[in-house]
Amino acid sequence: MQKDFYIRILEFGDNNPEGFSYSQLIKECNIGSKEIEIVDKYFFHAYHNPRKGAKGDPPLETPFFLLFAPANLEGKYKDEKIKYILTIEAKFKYIDYLELTEAMKNAKTATQIAIASILITLVVSIFTIFFNKVEVKNPIKIENNSVESLNSINRKLDTLIIQTKTYNK
Repeated sequence: MQKDFYIRILEFGDNNPEGFSYSQLIKECNIGSKEIEIVDKYFFHAYHNPRKGAKGDPPLETPFFLLFAPANLEGKYKDEKIKYILTIEAKFKYIDYLELTEAMKNAKTATQIAIASILITLVVSIFTIFFNKVEVKNPIKIENNSVESLNSINRKLDTLIIQTKTYNK
């Protein structure tokens, strides 16, 4: 799936911090005919924003900043010699996008781990219930010598109880 053209533009600009031209961006970002009008507007605004700022006018919205423009190319914002970079705002938007995509990947991984944990807990619970029922159904067998040992312990306990009662009186 191809990324949104704005994301492609931001990614291209981030990968070319030394500057890029109009034609480089159009070619490398696979800008289609429907998107070209928007990109033209962005470059036109970036080219004219320094002049607007000098007059005191507010800048026009664009993700680009005019880095270099020879004086002899007045008004030719598409010329190969003119270089643009991303604005600080566009750079931060791209960083936000990267953080969001990373968070979505991490959330998906966390969900998968949580589901696996729940399934493991469920399986262990079922086995525990099954084995407890199987264990209860089997009678407890006491060996003959074990019965004699238990009787001996009982007699000793009885003797201790009697001695304690007489001591307390």
